[in-house]
Amino acid sequence: MQPEKNKDWLTLSASTHRVFCWVCKLFSNSTMSSLSTTGFYDWKHATERLHDHENSFLHREAVCNIIQRMVTSSRIDACIVEKQACETTRAVRENYEKIKEVLLEMSLNGNETTSTRHEASCLHKKMNKFETGLCVVMWDTILQRIDSVNKNLQSPSLDLSAVPD
Repeated sequence: MQPEKNKDWLTLSASTHRVFCWVCKLFSNSTMSSLSTTGFYDWKHATERLHDHENSFLHREAVCNIIQRMVTSSRIDACIVEKQACETTRAVRENYEKIKEVLLEMSLNGNETTSTRHEASCLHKKMNKFETGLCVVMWDTILQRIDSVNKNLQSPSLDLSAVPD
């Protein structure tokens, strides 16, 4: 028997005492399954029905739809997402040393909980590694270039006829 995995796609309605597949409810046009329409409440057959639903074509298609929508390039706010990522790495790069100092202070602060001090210490050690700093600088540079290319491509004065074949 396989171990049960969490069914993140299930949500319980407290008012109706029924479960719904929120993925199918939002990303499927089908009315074939009660999990995406009225909710499921046949608790005697729940294990079998939930297993059947999870393996159904309609559920898998809805999961694919949500994954496709999560891909940044197909989102309407793609340039905003890229700009936020660029600004985030820039902030880390510009404040790298200060972040390390704060983490070191937190790891030594007796007023912090043991788990907080341990986590701060581990993060400080990781940030002291050369590779981490190098990755931050590299990603910041890459994202800055992508951002500048996006701005050029979105320019209203872009002349597509001037692009060489």
